[in-house]
Amino acid sequence: MSPPSLRRRLVPTLALPCLVIACPAHADQFGPSDEHAGHFRRYERAELTERLEKAGFRVVSLRSYGVGLGVVLQRIRNVMARRDAANRTPAELTSASGRYFQPHAMITALTCMAIAAPFRAVQIPFGKTDIGTGYVVLARRST
Repeated sequence: MSPPSLRRRLVPTLALPCLVIACPAHADQFGPSDEHAGHFRRYERAELTERLEKAGFRVVSLRSYGVGLGVVLQRIRNVMARRDAANRTPAELTSASGRYFQPHAMITALTCMAIAAPFRAVQIPFGKTDIGTGYVVLARRST
C-alpha cells in the first residue's frame, strides 16, 4: 500500500492523525529473508522521509532499530531463508509472508521478549544512526 492510499485511510476527524511504519532499512541489504517475509524493498532514511512528505506527512520521529544482534540475526535469517526457499513453492512462501520467525505460543513470545530486552536497551543510543536493520517512523498529516 502506498503512502497516499494510507493517508486517505486515516480518520480525518482525529485531532492528531498519525501514521506509524516499521520497515526494513538499507536497499543494498535486500536478501532472501526479505523475500520470505513478503518485503518488496528496503528503504534509506532520506528516501523514506521524502516519500512520506510527498504523500502529505511530516516525519516526527524516524529511529533505527536492529543494531548489534539484529545485524547478526539478519545474516542468519538470510542463510535459513535461502535454504527454505529452495524447498518451497512461491505460493507457500507468499502464504507464510509476514510470519517468518514469529513465535506461535505465548510462552515462546514472552521468552523471546525477555531474552531480547537487554539487546533492545543497548540499541537505544543508536536510534538516530543508520546502522540498524530497520526503521520505525512516526509521521503526522501535514496541515
